[in-house]
Amino acid sequence: AMPLLSQGKVDRKALPAPESRRQSALTAPRTPQETALLDIWQEVLGVAPIGIDEDFFALGGDSLLAITLLIRVRQQFGREISIRALFEAPSVEGLAHELARAAKAPVDQDMDPVCPVRRDGELPLSFAQERIWFIHQTNPLSVAYSYAATLRFDGDLDVDALARSLSEEVRRHEIYRTSFHNSPAGPVQRVHPPAPVELPIVDLSAWPAEQRAAELDRRIHHLARKPFDFARPCLARWTLFSLDAQTHVLLHVEDHLVHDGWSTDHLLQEVIDLYNAFSRGMPSPLADPTLQYGDYAVWERSWIRRAEADRQRAYWKRALADCSSELQLPTDRPRSPGSASAGRRHVVDIDDGTWRDLCALARRERATPFVVMLACFYALLHHYTGQTDMNVGTGVANRRRAELAGVLGMFINNLVLRLDVSGNPDFLALVRRTRDVTLDAFAHQELPFNHVVEMTAGRRHVDRNPLYQAMFSFHDTPMPDFSVRNAHVTMNPSLDMAATKFELNVIGYPAAIPEVEADLPATDRRTWMIWEYSADLFDAETIERMARHYLTMLAHAASEPTRRLAQLSPLSGAERRQILVDWNGNGAEWPRDRTVHELFEARVAHTPDAIALVSGDRRWTYRELSQGAGRFAALLRKMEVGPGCRVALLLQRSPELIAAMLGILRAGAAYVPLDPGDPDTRLASIVDDTSASVLLVSKALRHRAPETTAAVLELDSIDGDFADERLSVAMATVPADAPACVMYTSGST
Repeated sequence: AMPLLSQGKVDRKALPAPESRRQSALTAPRTPQETALLDIWQEVLGVAPIGIDEDFFALGGDSLLAITLLIRVRQQFGREISIRALFEAPSVEGLAHELARAAKAPVDQDMDPVCPVRRDGELPLSFAQERIWFIHQTNPLSVAYSYAATLRFDGDLDVDALARSLSEEVRRHEIYRTSFHNSPAGPVQRVHPPAPVELPIVDLSAWPAEQRAAELDRRIHHLARKPFDFARPCLARWTLFSLDAQTHVLLHVEDHLVHDGWSTDHLLQEVIDLYNAFSRGMPSPLADPTLQYGDYAVWERSWIRRAEADRQRAYWKRALADCSSELQLPTDRPRSPGSASAGRRHVVDIDDGTWRDLCALARRERATPFVVMLACFYALLHHYTGQTDMNVGTGVANRRRAELAGVLGMFINNLVLRLDVSGNPDFLALVRRTRDVTLDAFAHQELPFNHVVEMTAGRRHVDRNPLYQAMFSFHDTPMPDFSVRNAHVTMNPSLDMAATKFELNVIGYPAAIPEVEADLPATDRRTWMIWEYSADLFDAETIERMARHYLTMLAHAASEPTRRLAQLSPLSGAERRQILVDWNGNGAEWPRDRTVHELFEARVAHTPDAIALVSGDRRWTYRELSQGAGRFAALLRKMEVGPGCRVALLLQRSPELIAAMLGILRAGAAYVPLDPGDPDTRLASIVDDTSASVLLVSKALRHRAPETTAAVLELDSIDGDFADERLSVAMATVPADAPACVMYTSGST
């Protein structure tokens, strides 16, 4: 039988080592240093026994565990080992060699620990808090930086013990009794005395059973999406819903000013530990923290002036020099200044077979599943945008100091990962490029993101995030152990807040590494992803298709990693057939009784704000293009152009050309396209031969206009007045078989 926790889940730490490892001889440590390192490895990985030549990542290590391991090494040996060194020599033996080399280097003075500071006044914000504070000032009602989760208790629940546990956590951690204010010197935080947490209880037991779940969801989402008042502590709140005597749901909501993912998981684990003690009549088993978040905020202000901060500034200047921060993702609606933060999300699963292949590929390439999946994300963005130099953001825990292990607060920092995918590399090469960029960025993760922006972002755009618009992260912190007496506890780790911080934010929730925990049931191996997106820019169908394309590419990359980028198609077999066969058939029916401009206007009515035309950096929606066409039609109708007339066009390939064509059709006439590359005599003969009544010509081509009896109308833009809806006219009535255009060819077509 498999070892189980009290709530029925598999106790992963109690699993025996896989058979394949037990059968092979393990290499024992040869020195006291290797013995000490081996102890750290076994504790961090939760795997024993381990040989000194075994691969950290093959044993289940990931980037987060790697950072935890290096923190422990730094704490015990007083030396800094880079995460790149661990990736390049991922064994106890290799790490011992790295320590030997590090011992010969001077001691890094920037390793001075974080220390407690006096609480005789206001404290500064950390740089991460400061970033969120300023965003909040521009949109105080947004909940894009709020987080919500639920804990469901099935069984006996001691409500008093739960409320006491929350109160104890607020007492222990100052960050949960902190308020935030403006001051002449900038934003500051104030710590308030402890006070008992009032735990509201909402009784839903009187609701009919078939309506109870829906009412619970409605109330949870209403409460979760209420903005916080930063001037009033605490910036976390809890509500307990009682569905019946044996079923309760705890709603946990907090703002990013006081939390990150690691802190939330740690908080919930401590709440459970306290609950288990208090519900048994025992005292708190937790020692008070020696440091608080305010101590870190003060220390960070000192660190930013040190040599290590200067070294990291130099790195980011080099890494982001001359980069274009704009990711040209095709959107369903144009960006606009001051766009709201309305967001939606789409959740997808990664099947177990693909996940196993990804983990195996990561091990072979001395990478992590995060790196492999990020590489595929770059491949997807390349296929969607055509860009080869792209920035993607990611979040890092930013907890490289051992003394911060028990401190709760907003530590996470955002990094810019700039990748060059040029040269049509195969996927293995793309993984290596992604790994190198990621390792370099992780080695320089302490410099606050807003400092990186100030140095490198250049000209800002009010309708875009600086440096990147797409985010890709893993939430791979260990989930709390929800073992409680007389109850089964389950967690929904991320509620939909209907808001987003970025245009596209992809979050992976990885499963166990298959070879380390090979016997886990499928439900415990689930890997899933949240695709959070701006509802102001994208339709749900667009993101669903994008996520589907990503999964298709991921499966191809995992099974055939030697495929080159150009061959790593996002299309499924059905989509390829649709594009290559179905849409290229010549037997399709169309409405023969309707004209082209009538069909276009029907599309305008259906999706007026969808992008209809893209030319360089210029974009027009269907509505805007229709308005421009209406303006052209109005001008032509004033010149008595209508059915039976012909209008010559001497315009460059441009949005004005398309609007002019539609405007001519709308007026009831036929257009005659002229090629600016033709000789003057040919242009003149075409205009005369068609008896064109009007010649539309751009300012740039005015000198090419032939001598003609036709009226010459110079138009240079459909912007401004040309897009004025009030100048539009109704469409002329013409039969569907009326001439639309007159084409002159060389005789060979």
